[in-house]
Amino acid sequence: MNSDPSGFFISNRMGRILLQATHETIGDTPLRSVPDFVRLALPSDSLPPSDGQRAFSFETVSQLHSALENVYGQQSGRGLALLIGRACFKYGMRQLSEPLGFDHTDFRLLPHVRKLQTAAQAATNLLRAESDVLIHMEKRDGKLLCHVERCPLCHQRTSDSPACHLVVGLLQESFGWLSGGKIFNIKETLCIARGEPTCTFEIDLNPIT
Repeated sequence: MNSDPSGFFISNRMGRILLQATHETIGDTPLRSVPDFVRLALPSDSLPPSDGQRAFSFETVSQLHSALENVYGQQSGRGLALLIGRACFKYGMRQLSEPLGFDHTDFRLLPHVRKLQTAAQAATNLLRAESDVLIHMEKRDGKLLCHVERCPLCHQRTSDSPACHLVVGLLQESFGWLSGGKIFNIKETLCIARGEPTCTFEIDLNPIT
């Protein structure tokens, strides 16, 4: 689990959330058939501990994302990645709501746009603290842009189209929860796997509904 020649990792806690969300969405049987896949079909008592140690490799995260497309085909695999991203939010809230500050009364009373920006910045700070992900946020023309310069999902991968659908699913679920069920237009506009300098996610701060 902690072998990665690049030396880049996310925390055990984040790896645990990813595995729990994957198990809930698709189970573990299909992924056992992937040749040389870093085995993620772990029984619940063997999941990584819920701590902040950076020991869950980018390589493992990337192979999981790639395996979804290899096993189910590109379209279905990316659809499953969206669902896994959505499930990650649920497990993340159980383990990370306190450090994120989402349960605090002051946060809940913030105006709509400020609440979304505050939550995005809190998540960015947590990623920096618990992983080797390089990320920064900016607001531009009514949109929130999330720029990831070192991305575990497309680590050492190539693709002819944006490939980090798990993050899109996570953002969709997060912003829906933060806004009381509203739907936002969220898309990945740039992707490192496509040869671009960052994985950039664009979030329209004006909800569709």
